Amino acid sequence: MLKFIKEINECLKINVNILQSLIYFLAIIIISVGIVQTVIVYFKEIYLDNILPATIDARIIIGESITLSLSFILGIEVLRTFYIRTFQQFFIIGAILFLRQFITYFLDKEVEFNYKKRKEFSNYKNN
Repeated sequence: MLKFIKEINECLKINVNILQSLIYFLAIIIISVGIVQTVIVYFKEIYLDNILPATIDARIIIGESITLSLSFILGIEVLRTFYIRTFQQFFIIGAILFLRQFITYFLDKEVEFNYKKRKEFSNYKNN
């Protein structure tokens, strides 16, 4: 029975490593798509002579894509905590979690501010 549990544990470790690689790849794709969308929206708005909305929209798009990718990375890091073997690994994961929360907090504030700014600009332009 103990051998069976060890085999399952090893299989799960391998699958977590594969899943981690896939999640990091997905995060890279999300950020890349966000960058492409940002560039397209920015130049489209610049072409229409809307410089301020272009900047605001670009910031919103890139902020949301970074936040989403950080959420995926956080999820896999939490899953990896089940396989922590040393205090050094524990502190590294703790630091990653803290930095992610810190960055996400300020990104959310930035996106919220830009949404308000965009709404104010739209209201001003309509009047």
